[in-house]
Amino acid sequence: MAKSVNHKKTNLDFVDLLGKSKSDFEKVEFEDTINTLEQLAGIYIAKLVDEIDTKDLASSGYMQKNIKPSEVEVNGTKYSIAITAPFYINFVDEGVNGWKQTRNSRYSFKTKGVNPDGEMVKSLKKYLAREMKTAPKGKAISTRERKAKKIIDAKTKSAMTAAYMIKRQGIKKRPFLNKVQLDMKQVIKNELSQSLRIDIINNLS
Repeated sequence: MAKSVNHKKTNLDFVDLLGKSKSDFEKVEFEDTINTLEQLAGIYIAKLVDEIDTKDLASSGYMQKNIKPSEVEVNGTKYSIAITAPFYINFVDEGVNGWKQTRNSRYSFKTKGVNPDGEMVKSLKKYLAREMKTAPKGKAISTRERKAKKIIDAKTKSAMTAAYMIKRQGIKKRPFLNKVQLDMKQVIKNELSQSLRIDIINNLS
């Protein structure tokens, strides 16, 4: 019986050492980790933009300008940051199957019809207009701009023709997302491990 009493007393002593309530503990935020996540998001976006520029994937920087980081979210012990991009970034990366030609993609154009008032035609008309604004007079600066010059005159008709051919032939995959993600893995590992050590030391001091 004495043994049982001592056992209970030991447990109570241990609880006392931990504190009586949550108010006895101070909430800790890892500021260096938050700053590092923001910096890593910037590095990730810069790598995406460089890869897009290298492969000549987007018109007039529209895609690049719309890749943005969110605020860092703190949920208990979980720190996270999101990066948003135009929805079609995956179509460019993985390609899209046309109804006539496969591109071995999980995305597909399933219909042949083209709506002159549809979003695809509107987007192509804007694309053609942007291409002509960025091309120097008398000289196209890229393959896509040379193609744009040939069909810019009759805007809606040309956009419809282009939309039809895109849906027929699909979009060739131009993979770049996976490369950027692989490049970032070691950067993330090194930077986060260092910032976490700094935060732990700062909060213990």
